[in-house]
Amino acid sequence: MNGAQPEAGLLRKIRCVLPYILAERRALFLILLGSAGASAMTIAAPWPLKVLVDVALVDPVSESQANWGWISDLDAPLTVLLCGAGTIAIVMLSTLLGNALSWLWTAAGHRMLYALAGDMFSHAQRMSLLDHVRKSAGDLLSRINGDSWCVYSLSVHLLVSPAQQFLTIIGVGLAAIAISPRLTLLIFVLAPAIVLSVKYFGNPIRERARGIREAEAALVGFSQQTLSNIPLVQVFGLARRNARVYDRLGDRLVSASQSHVIANDGYKLVNGLALSGGSALVLYFGMLEVLDENLTVGSLLVFMAYVQSLTGAVNALLSSYGGLKTIEASLDRVIELINSETIIREVPGAPALQLHSAKGPGIEFDGVSFEYETGRPTLRDIDLNIEACETLAIVGPTGAGKSTLAGLIPRFFDPDSGSVRIEGQPLPHVSLESVRSRISIVLQEPFLLPLTIAENIAFGRPTASLDEVMAAAKAANADEFIKKLPDGYQTTLGERGVELSGGQRQRISIARALTRDAPILILDEPTSAVDPDTEATILEATERLMVGRTTLIIAHRMSTIQSADRVGFLEAGRLVELGTPSDLVARKGRFADFSRFQTVGDKGGESI
Repeated sequence: MNGAQPEAGLLRKIRCVLPYILAERRALFLILLGSAGASAMTIAAPWPLKVLVDVALVDPVSESQANWGWISDLDAPLTVLLCGAGTIAIVMLSTLLGNALSWLWTAAGHRMLYALAGDMFSHAQRMSLLDHVRKSAGDLLSRINGDSWCVYSLSVHLLVSPAQQFLTIIGVGLAAIAISPRLTLLIFVLAPAIVLSVKYFGNPIRERARGIREAEAALVGFSQQTLSNIPLVQVFGLARRNARVYDRLGDRLVSASQSHVIANDGYKLVNGLALSGGSALVLYFGMLEVLDENLTVGSLLVFMAYVQSLTGAVNALLSSYGGLKTIEASLDRVIELINSETIIREVPGAPALQLHSAKGPGIEFDGVSFEYETGRPTLRDIDLNIEACETLAIVGPTGAGKSTLAGLIPRFFDPDSGSVRIEGQPLPHVSLESVRSRISIVLQEPFLLPLTIAENIAFGRPTASLDEVMAAAKAANADEFIKKLPDGYQTTLGERGVELSGGQRQRISIARALTRDAPILILDEPTSAVDPDTEATILEATERLMVGRTTLIIAHRMSTIQSADRVGFLEAGRLVELGTPSDLVARKGRFADFSRFQTVGDKGGESI
């Protein structure tokens, strides 16, 4: 029972990716037919040698020549030419058939590979932001671009190769039995040793293969994190430290690879000894059959060729089993991603979000609680109503849950309890696309892509014309500096737009939000990382952006919330104060303290 459980588990895992394989069933059927032809070529391959030995190279009146009909009447040189022509024809047909199978399988295999990788990529994009926080980008890339190959390899080791080898074993086995049933039985004398090696080495091979994939993911993740933060690495002099960490991760990968090779080679050694022992027995008893004149020399040569074919086929089957154990490690990582529980899900057939007017809609938080880690709530029982076209600022100390609150509106994650509604419609009950299409976001750290400036501005609405892009840039106070760049709006930015200042990147981000023209706007500390002069320019642009929209501002600075209709003070995940800025200052509560510290900070004191 214990031995069967892992196999049952593997079958369940295979079922998860089986639809991708079955989508290529027509190609697989053609491959199966081609494999039958390849098996026929394997059976025919040694027969010219038999003719050569039994007809051309023996006494003309020998008994072995008697059953060859018209071939027996040919002289020796002509018989040799005939055997040579037959061998060439078989090799050519076998090569052409092999090339056709290779071409067919490459196309079908890559289609199923990219179908799975595409679904994994789409799934990763739909995953909750919470899951992206828990998994590094390097790990996700490793799963999508590396582990997705398991479906290709699985098809080879589970269907294509076994089908080819089974057809070869059946065809060659029947031909071998026709030559000598007793010798054929000897081939399988050591089969129990092979079965035991499969049982003994299977699980260690799988576990070591998983260790390799995890070590590779750690190395890729560390490399990605380091290269995406080069300024930080250089300013803190972390290059040598990172090199040592990279070496340690590389050593871990080498160690995992060596461990896998040892297990795999041990598996191959046991199987090789078993198969070689079987071949030696066949050769010994075959010679006895020839000496007893029960078998011709040519028949023995054909039989030994069949033994080699059978040995190769059995070895390939055993390798397929070992390959399945290796693939299982990648299969586990694929299934972990596809079955991620934190994906943002929709009600099947969910309707689009309906807005009553073109202006900003109302947003409601009803008893909302959320936690990243069990037992450590980030938001607690939030009740909040943002009126249509209202600008609400959320302030509070670092770690109070401000950005988390904002992230619930575009459903970066869903609350653990309570609900978020837009125009009275619970977000999980309407399509995710329709919700996010109504939202623009300007973040503290602007995300720019290595595209042209025009493409970055139009990223939220790719159909926007250049005139619309330029109009948005002017409204965002970005047009002037863009025109001074070498290629203007067609200037291609580097990774994250590093050649631009923080204020310039932020103004492009604001222009992108303007181009999107969504009725809901989220400003997540858009001026926290810029100087006062740049801040004034950005605030002027954001005021234009907020007109006619329902706006949520996450802020640390009083200057950012001057245009807010109301302010909410968030502390330890609770909304402790809510009202107009003047009312909250008059209450002399937490917001009043915040406001006072900000004023002192502007005069040289400390600010929060």
